[in-house]
Amino acid sequence: MTRRARWALPLVALGASAAVAGCGTTRATSAARERPEAAMTAALPTAREVPKGWLPAERQRVLEGIRPTDPDCARLLRLADADGDRGPRGLRNAPQAHAVYYLPDPGATLAARVFRLPPGDAAARLAEARAAIAGCPRLGMEVGDDREVRLRRVRPPRPGRLLPDQVGVRYLHGSGGRRAGLDVLVARAGDDLLVVAAPGAFGGGGARLIERAEARALRKLRAAHRRGAAAPTAPAP
Repeated sequence: MTRRARWALPLVALGASAAVAGCGTTRATSAARERPEAAMTAALPTAREVPKGWLPAERQRVLEGIRPTDPDCARLLRLADADGDRGPRGLRNAPQAHAVYYLPDPGATLAARVFRLPPGDAAARLAEARAAIAGCPRLGMEVGDDREVRLRRVRPPRPGRLLPDQVGVRYLHGSGGRRAGLDVLVARAGDDLLVVAAPGAFGGGGARLIERAEARALRKLRAAHRRGAAAPTAPAP
């Protein structure tokens, strides 16, 4: 059974959201339209494959409470929370699959999305993500009562070079067991682009649980790419 998820800051609960794996719309060839859903979702971790403690949640955008502080941050958030027709141009109608999970304790959500892009586009999107991260040192986050806290950019732990082309960033507020914030991970395998957004509590062991789930998503995309389970290449517009 799937459900909505909420993750709580130490200050106040902030809505987070999620989605079960599903196949998005396609704009490609008839081969892409006829591609089995199972092949598309093969690049994402299933409920049995995510680390213990993570549960499936229904599909929706997960970063509604995060606010950009400048244009680079806005570009990063649009990519990190891309979903259907609410995302950067070029991703909205691309063949895509989604899988989102929530962690009840200490509280987090992980939204993983895979997009099949025309040749060269996945590499370009990853380069855009690197540039946006470099230009976005902090984010704003609503905490209720018209208040906002700032999340500062920190260097995330390296998940290992599970894919040859990947980039990640972490934004945090608070310290010790009261840390909360957001991870964004973008990776490429051929013309498949993986985007992971993971908002939640990073204290109380939360950071380690989030990192394990992110690594699982990277490994699943790598395995799918090696098996040739990716979708047929979408034509250039």
